[in-house]
Parts: sequence; C-alpha cells; structure tokens
Amino acid sequence: MRRAGLLALMISLSLIAGCASGTDWEEKFSERRAQFAAADELSFTAKLNADLGETVFNCTLECRRTAEETTVRVTEPELAEGVTVRFENDGTHIDYEGTQLYLGQTDGDVPTPAQAAPMIFDALTGGHAVSVWAEEADGEEMLCAQIYAGENSSVLLWLDAAGLEPRYAQIVCTGRAVISCELSDFTCDVYEQQETGADEISNRR
Repeated sequence: MRRAGLLALMISLSLIAGCASGTDWEEKFSERRAQFAAADELSFTAKLNADLGETVFNCTLECRRTAEETTVRVTEPELAEGVTVRFENDGTHIDYEGTQLYLGQTDGDVPTPAQAAPMIFDALTGGHAVSVWAEEADGEEMLCAQIYAGENSSVLLWLDAAGLEPRYAQIVCTGRAVISCELSDFTCDVYEQQETGADEISNRR
C-alpha cells in the first residue's frame, strides 16, 4: 500500500524514543490549548496527504477559524486553487468558480480531506487528551498529544516544545493513519477593542 513521505515521517516520529509523559507537559499543553480556545482567530497552512484506500490525495490548504466559521481554501493543486469550503453554524458551503474539488470516496466514519481542518482546530482547542508526552525528532524536542475524536478515531498533534506551535497533525481511524498534515504559518490572534471603541488591534501570540 502506498504511503506518502509525510506519513512515513509521522510514523518515524512515533517510534523515536523521547521523554516520558508527565504532568508538566500535560499542564503546558492544557494552558496552551486554553489560549487557542480563547483566541478570536486561528489559522495555519496544511500540506495534506490523505490515504483513502484506493486513492492517495495530496493538496495544500489555507485554514482559518473564527467564532463564526471555519474556512478551508485550496492553494494546490493549481486546478482546484481558490476552491473554498466554509463550515458555518448553519451548515457547510462550497465556493468555487467553474470547478469542484474531488475529495475521493471514504468508508464509514473516515473523514474527507476537507473535514481534516475542522478536526485539527477542534483538537487544538478542546476535546479529551488521551495522552500527552514529549519526544525528540531531528534534534528538536516536540510536545505530542493524542486527542479523542470519536469512538474509533483520534487526532495526533505534534507541537514544537519551545513555542508550543503545531507542526504536524495526523488523523487516525480504527488504528490506521488516514490523513497526515504538515502545518506551517500558524497564527493565534486576539482582537482587543480600543478605549474609543472605534478600532480593533490584533495581538498575535
């Protein structure tokens, strides 16, 4: 069965011997997630690989979450560039100009690539942390966490230990990694109202 390079990286990360899990890492992760949950806007770029069984799907997504909506915009492949999926309180909307993004077929509860971003945002801001630990990869210490996402699924997160910013995410269903993402350009923004009430200031943590 084919596996992309990122999936191989995720598997190798999980096999690297690192520090044992402990309350210090759990507390750091809990505090950082509280900051994520309190933010007015979170965003990241995801280089995504999805193993859909007979199909391996690759794309690059610009992902953004506010209190009102979660948006996922395709930047690669070029054919689908600009296709945007918006997850709002009233449902899911797809914006496109003359094209539709093929996301492949999935079985049962396996998520589609478009659903990966909302699941990662949910894992960053809440959900039960099954396990939190630290490990070393390429000489860099990483904080790792497994977040419960359903009866047969979970989200694995890798955050750099220095700034606790997400670097990788993986969605596992029935013991199999189905979606792997390399994350970059992460932002966690809080907007504060000025005393005049006229303008907003963006503070990036």
